Amino acid sequence: MSLIRKDKKLNGSKSKFVFLLLLIPTFGITQTPLKEIRLVGDIDHVMPSDGGDIYNNDDGILTFDVINSVVTNLTNDLGAMAQTEIDGYHALDACDMEIYSIDTSAEVTNVVMRPADVFKSNGIKILDATAEALPYGVNVDAISRHPNNCDLIFSIDTIAEINGNVYLPSDLIRYTENAGFSLFHRFNFSENIDAIHMLESDLVLLSLDITANINGTVMFDDDVFEYDINNDSVNISFSPEAFNQSWQSTDVNAIWANQLKPGILQWQLNSTSVIEDIGTLNLTVNRTGGTDGDVVVSFASEAGSAVSDDDFIGVNRTLTLLDGQSFAILPITIIDDNLTEGIEEFTVSITEVTGSAMIGALSEIEIVINDNDDNIFKNSFEILEN
Repeated sequence: MSLIRKDKKLNGSKSKFVFLLLLIPTFGITQTPLKEIRLVGDIDHVMPSDGGDIYNNDDGILTFDVINSVVTNLTNDLGAMAQTEIDGYHALDACDMEIYSIDTSAEVTNVVMRPADVFKSNGIKILDATAEALPYGVNVDAISRHPNNCDLIFSIDTIAEINGNVYLPSDLIRYTENAGFSLFHRFNFSENIDAIHMLESDLVLLSLDITANINGTVMFDDDVFEYDINNDSVNISFSPEAFNQSWQSTDVNAIWANQLKPGILQWQLNSTSVIEDIGTLNLTVNRTGGTDGDVVVSFASEAGSAVSDDDFIGVNRTLTLLDGQSFAILPITIIDDNLTEGIEEFTVSITEVTGSAMIGALSEIEIVINDNDDNIFKNSFEILEN
């Protein structure tokens, strides 16, 4: 699926120049595929959907079905907030319910929230700016949960000293109730981080407040890009402007993403033994770790002492596992001849998978064919000779 992304001037003014081909969810080098992404923009904007255009402002959360390139939902659990923007958002997941930060003081479920507070949709604060002595004038600009331990990872909108340490608007800060604040990561750029989502411990989705050149790649203020902390590598992950030009003047205020999990494909067993008169041997390939999207699996056989088209019908084919499908059956034809051959074997390998799936450790299965013509295995029972 391809979309058009317009190039813009690096000085921040936006104009129509070069047209670039944007591939979603991948662009350039290999990166984490996304199934769904939720965004908050800083001004009113419009997005097309199957049911007609969706008009949104800075206190609504748009949900994108990345695979099918459509907007599927518009939500706001906080309700309409006049003169207040959602600055940070993290959706309901295994860690907890939704959490938010906002850009001005406002009352949420009868509790006054400061711009430096991080709170649940029911009004409970998980980062109380007053209790933690965050300086006034500091906004929590971006929030996420760490996927391994649910720690709060956030960024602020200005240079500030917190508990004796100085943090920058381009820093990721870790907060836990017991340990307080610590630097999670300091990037090699100086632009203000507007939105974050932690994919893994070393992978993060980012959006910045201005157009910038990050490691040689131009990022606009509505682009979402993936940053590999370990390798210091970056590439564009999602560009909402490719869906609708109203995002050309809209910044991304918050990000949350649901990763595409197409799974790992491997054999159920690493070997199996059959009698040569079995006819058809059904091999099971399992799909674990996720069943998102359609996946095409390629198989190929390799002869051993068993000869293709003499002892078995050679395999060079594919199977498609549909979205949600967790296993598939590959039939193998075993040829029953009248020759006394003894025990023979061949292998069948998983050679390739599509849809961002991976091949697991059990990628090859050995099939052992027991002869039924030498009186060693008759009717699946061993016959002892006198």
